[in-house]
Amino acid sequence: MEKLQVKVDKRIELLSICLRLSKYKKAFPHLLYEFKNYQYLNDVHQYFDRFCEHRCIQTLNKILDSGLNFSYDAPISLVLQINENGVFDGYDKYPFVNRLSKSNLILQFINEIKNFSIDSDFDEFFNKHKDFYNSEIKSFNETMDLSQVIPFMKKLKMDINGKEFIINLALLLSNGGYGLNENQRKVYCTMSKKMDCEGNALSSWGRKEKCYEQQSNYLHEFCHSIINPLTDKYFNQIKIPKVSKGDWLKLKENAYSSEKSYIEESFIRAIQICYIRNFAGDYQDFLNWNDSIGFRKEILLGLANNIEKSMNNDKSFEENFVCIANDSFKPSGIELKIE
Repeated sequence: MEKLQVKVDKRIELLSICLRLSKYKKAFPHLLYEFKNYQYLNDVHQYFDRFCEHRCIQTLNKILDSGLNFSYDAPISLVLQINENGVFDGYDKYPFVNRLSKSNLILQFINEIKNFSIDSDFDEFFNKHKDFYNSEIKSFNETMDLSQVIPFMKKLKMDINGKEFIINLALLLSNGGYGLNENQRKVYCTMSKKMDCEGNALSSWGRKEKCYEQQSNYLHEFCHSIINPLTDKYFNQIKIPKVSKGDWLKLKENAYSSEKSYIEESFIRAIQICYIRNFAGDYQDFLNWNDSIGFRKEILLGLANNIEKSMNNDKSFEENFVCIANDSFKPSGIELKIE
């Protein structure tokens, strides 16, 4: 039986603290906004600022200076592969192998983050804030209804039998959601803390009633554990999509600069459209926003239509995957290969 759990993961909070003490805030400020009226962030600075010169933070700064692609989902994916004993399990996996080039700096950081935890007595800080973490989990469960997300993945005939779906509330990150790109028993969705237009941290994580587009963001991250491995497995059988130069520049600006990421993101965004339409929700704003960042409306709608058609045949999602892709990714615009 598939399970869905909401938690605050110690590894994510430890990583987030290290990021906030490093140059990361200057390198990727949109991921680490300074929340207003947020006592938890104040507590972090009061407790940890004295460790800014720790070897762990120095190593992290070297990583940022090195030009390694240690951004967006890479830090989170990396730290979730460190077990409770501080042992790293991802030597042969994403992102260490391909995204981070098996860098020795990354290995140093993995070793040093455990030392940082000990030297700063991070466990004491974490334990003192358990009431706060529990209040955030309670707020999430009260304001976000995800009861239809896993059943919808089953409706798509995805292979999710026996998987445990875990939502990590990242209380110090401030933008984006991140799915762990591995087809394993535990499927992670890490979701950042939200703020209002004035920069105040929000206690509410969503709106309970009929907020299908918001619900689909969690579906998006869970789907990475299915779509990414399928894209890797069948990449050579998929007709490489072509996009206009203008769209490619928009995609690159939003960190979707490879053929695989374009295929993966297009599939998952089309699945979001299917989800919203399944409940007769309005997906036009979602569609227009995607079009504005390089994911063309006609391609996403074509994908969504073909995905919905495939739900009516006897094949699994995987068995339909290549056919859906090749029926949907029709060359358009100038012949520019995504790099």
